[in-house]
Amino acid sequence: MSAPQRRTAAVSGASGYVGGVIARRLRADGWHVVALTRTPTPNADEHRPWDLGSVAAPPLAGVDLLVHAAYDFAPTDWMDIERINVGGARTLFDAALEDDVQRLIHLSSLAAFPGARSRYGTAKLLTEAAAVARGGVVVRPGLVYGPGAGAMFAGLERMAARLPVIPLIVGDGSPMLLAHEQDVGELVAAIAAGREEETGRPLVAANPEPVTLRGLLSSMAQARGRSPRFVPVPWRAVFQALRSLERLGLHPPFRSDSALSLATADTHPFAAASAPATVAFRPFRPALS
Repeated sequence: MSAPQRRTAAVSGASGYVGGVIARRLRADGWHVVALTRTPTPNADEHRPWDLGSVAAPPLAGVDLLVHAAYDFAPTDWMDIERINVGGARTLFDAALEDDVQRLIHLSSLAAFPGARSRYGTAKLLTEAAAVARGGVVVRPGLVYGPGAGAMFAGLERMAARLPVIPLIVGDGSPMLLAHEQDVGELVAAIAAGREEETGRPLVAANPEPVTLRGLLSSMAQARGRSPRFVPVPWRAVFQALRSLERLGLHPPFRSDSALSLATADTHPFAAASAPATVAFRPFRPALS
């Protein structure tokens, strides 16, 4: 008898934080992983050059699973965000249909919900619609953390580690949901293997117990033996200040759109989405980060 053929998964954004976590998990499960990235990455077995701003779609011949985890944070103007992140995703999804890819998983965000005010959340919501229209499964991770965490979590860690006074742009009435990176990888692996039943609703990839921004930053600081002072500040003032720096061509340590996402987060993320049946997301512990 011949050995079973190895399955192939293409992962956009495989060189990034969350995409890398997913690529490595799929490889551990025996998938041949193709990185759809600008440059090669050790997270994958094969590299096919592509980025969201490309006019042409990547070749997906022979791919059984497509995981779209890429997002380009460089553009800040909405027209560019929509053209690159939403338009690029549509091009990618259409290529998956053209090349008969069997399964599509889109890594979205809890920032994506009807009425989202951040550009990131709006772009992710539009991309969700494109994925669902093409038979895809949508996963909405919370704030992802773990060893070597990136994006917003890394920015919060830097604040907790360095600042003697930490501004709080949201109060305890606007808590967040967190997701450990290993649990996100486990959920994607379960969907890829067909273990997670597809309901047609987005899957919330996060522990359901909310964590306040004050509590998160405080626990991060205490894990480093620090006791910073917290000062509430109006989020609109912080947003405008960060936005002004960005318009000057500067790159502040925290993006204005991230501040907007925090301040205007969905207070009922499970209302239009479901909890996964196969993965129980662990509660946040600073020692795990």
